[in-house]
Amino acid sequence: MILGKRPKKDGDPVHTEYGSSQAAGEGLEREYEELVRAQLTRLGISMETVEVEVRPAGAMKDGRNIYLGMVRLVRWEPRTSLRLLVALPLLEAKTRQALETMWLTDVSYFGGLWVHASQSLRTPEVLGEIREAVMQLELGVSQSQPPAGAHGWSASVQAELEDPARKR
Repeated sequence: MILGKRPKKDGDPVHTEYGSSQAAGEGLEREYEELVRAQLTRLGISMETVEVEVRPAGAMKDGRNIYLGMVRLVRWEPRTSLRLLVALPLLEAKTRQALETMWLTDVSYFGGLWVHASQSLRTPEVLGEIREAVMQLELGVSQSQPPAGAHGWSASVQAELEDPARKR
């Protein structure tokens, strides 16, 4: 990868050029995919339950390409799959925060994360588990008794939810 910035002239915006031996955009897509996978892992989502793909979605007025992170839920694991669905805003925020420290935003724009459930999850058993989980969430922990030893979210996710001001 070659990344260079042309010097700014009066009235001329700074342009960033990206060059790669790979097809246009392919290297950026892989960089975004790795970042999304890392954030999913930090959230405790098993890579066996999801597929991650990054797709181009047009271009900004400044010429930077827009990329969307597509997360496809392919296998239902009640605890972690529900965590993915409920914590999507947290996952996207953490992904954007990680992007702030990377060069990707110099040459492209992150359009966000999208979650899609695969056809294989549309079974009566999985849909029943989802309905039950939603009912438990709506009723709250005080009205439903969790199994002995269960504390809901993992400790790292719980800490994030309890302290939104904390920066990582």
